[in-house]
Amino acid sequence: MRHALPIVLLLLPLVALPGWGSDVASDLTPEQEWRCLRLYEELKCPVCKTQSLASSTSFLAEDMKAQIRDFVREGRSDQEIMDYYVDRYGDWILMRPPARGFSLLAWIVPVLGVLAAFGFVLVVLRRWSRSAAADVAAGANVETPVSAIRDERVRRLVDQ
Repeated sequence: MRHALPIVLLLLPLVALPGWGSDVASDLTPEQEWRCLRLYEELKCPVCKTQSLASSTSFLAEDMKAQIRDFVREGRSDQEIMDYYVDRYGDWILMRPPARGFSLLAWIVPVLGVLAAFGFVLVVLRRWSRSAAADVAAGANVETPVSAIRDERVRRLVDQ
């Protein structure tokens, strides 16, 4: 019994801490929550650069999420919220860059690269198949050094 009080005092924070930093209740409707989640996925974290807001845990990302929740609560449309962040940070803040101007290259270059690689493979395969077919066709008429030596020995034996 003497050790029970210190154990209880050590375990008390484990019971109290899990609910300490969490929101008590969301004041957004389920539809608004869904909109926020979609917006989190469409915007990059300015700190992480390659992660969306949804997957980032940086302080700035958390602030941006809170601001998005405020915008949704105010009744702003998704496009208004996206435009706000594009005006503030530029197109790079978007997880999917718009297909216009210089950003159009991000959409076209990978497709062209795949097509060029596919064309290169086709050309190489055709050349290999043609050269292999030509070698097989020419191989019947062309003597190798070994067959020439063998034929010479056979002629000598026949001549004797």
